[in-house]
Parts: sequence; structure tokens; C-alpha cells
Amino acid sequence: MLILHVIALLLVVFAAPARASAIYDPAEHGLNAMAKGDCEGAIADFTEAIFRNPNDSTAYLDRGSCYEGRGDYDLAIADFTRAVQLDSKSSVPYLNRGLAYGRKGDWDRAIADFTAAATRDRADSENFSDRAFYEAKKGDGEKAIADYSEALKVKPDDAESYRGRGFEYYLKGECDSAIADYDTAIRLEPDDFDLYTERGASYGKKGAYANALADYTRAIKLKPQECDVYAWRGRVYSAMRDYRRALKDYDKAIKLCPQKPWIREQRSLVGGAKGARSKATSD
Repeated sequence: MLILHVIALLLVVFAAPARASAIYDPAEHGLNAMAKGDCEGAIADFTEAIFRNPNDSTAYLDRGSCYEGRGDYDLAIADFTRAVQLDSKSSVPYLNRGLAYGRKGDWDRAIADFTAAATRDRADSENFSDRAFYEAKKGDGEKAIADYSEALKVKPDDAESYRGRGFEYYLKGECDSAIADYDTAIRLEPDDFDLYTERGASYGKKGAYANALADYTRAIKLKPQECDVYAWRGRVYSAMRDYRRALKDYDKAIKLCPQKPWIREQRSLVGGAKGARSKATSD
């Protein structure tokens, strides 16, 4: 009986690692680590998954995403490139690599990858909206507007694409088109601070000062500690020659952000316009 007991114990001891090894799925374990924010653990797991199956494009994509998340763009691009080689018909490796190139500052390669992704999958709005984002960064507003429009055909409720297109219209001086896009974006995202400030700028550029004031005031309610929006509203009050309210907003902005010289400069101009040069000089 003792011998049988010892044999049973040995079987348990030597069988346990085998069972544990069979249970361990590095790819699944890596995804769980990613979900917990354990980037290093996830990279180790995906590396193990690649060791077990060097042709697993998904493991390269997942590890590349971890590298990108921690700012190692060259390592991320290398993994996404390997995923492209393993699965060149899929749009996903091109999209991911394009994002990594974009964040690295290589906008031309980013745009080329988004183009490759869009060629493979025209049903994914991100292929167009991401390309539009970097076209806009390059100053090619017409192409950006066209791509944001394509993205919206695929995903008509994409507030970010309306915002991006609206901003390009604003830069072109097409304020009515910009405001229309911001109107739609705000209906989709009614508590987005940036949408109100950007629509406010469009109203201000158009000379619709009452609407601009309303948008900046709404933005202030959303983020009352954001100094810039007080200065932007002060600029509108100044354009309306309401210097008292303008100075009040600039003073609030300076109190919140005393380190921003442009706000003080604008306040001094308003003070001069009002005739309060002594106060402006003391600032």
C-alpha cells in the first residue's frame, strides 16, 4: 500500500506541470494582461505565443499594440510589418501600422498605410477618418474633407469626423459649413467641451458674436478651470466693444494661468482700447 501511495504522489507531481502547461494559453493570458494594464506581462505572453506559432499574425498585432501603447513605435512597426507579411489581405495590420507611423511623426507612411487599409476594407470608417487626420496635419484640407466625408458615409454618427471636417471648413473660412458640422457633432456629443469652443470660434469668425458667447459660456460650464476659454470669450466681448466684460474674462484667465503671456498681451490691448492704460501697464 505504501508503494502504491508513493507512486500516486509521483504521478501527481510529474503530471501537474503538464496539466498546467496545457491550460496556459499565452495569447489569452496576454489579452487578460492588456485588459489589466500590465503591458510588460502582455508583451511576454505574446512573445511566448509567437515562439509557439511564428505565423500567428494576431499575436504580432497584439504585441505591436502593446509596444505602441508604451511609445516604442519602431518595435510596434516591426511587429505590424510582420503581421502585414503574414496576412496581407487584411486591412487591420495596415491600419495599426499607419497609426504607429502617424504617432512617430511619419505622416506620409501613415497615409500610405491608411490608403492600403481603405483599399482592402471600405466598410471601416477609421481607414478614412485616420487618413483625413494626417492629411489635415500636412495641410491638405481638401483631401481631409473628402476623407472625412467618406468616413461619414460609412459611419454617419461619428462625431469626431464631423468635428474634423468642421475644423477644416473653419480653416477655409467656410463658417456656415463648419457650424453645420459642429451642430451635428454636438447633437451626438452634447457634453464635449472642444466642440463648443470650436463652434464658438466659427461663430466668432463669422461675426455672430451672440452665438459665440453662448458657446464659450457653455464650454466654461463644462470646464470652469480652463483658462483659454475665458480669454476666447474675452476676445468676443472686445470685438463687441464690451470692454468691461472683456477685461473681467481676461483677468479670470490670467488668474487661472498666470504663465501664459499671450493672455496678458491681449488684456493690455483691451485695457488700452478702454483707456485703462495704467491698469494694463501694472499687469
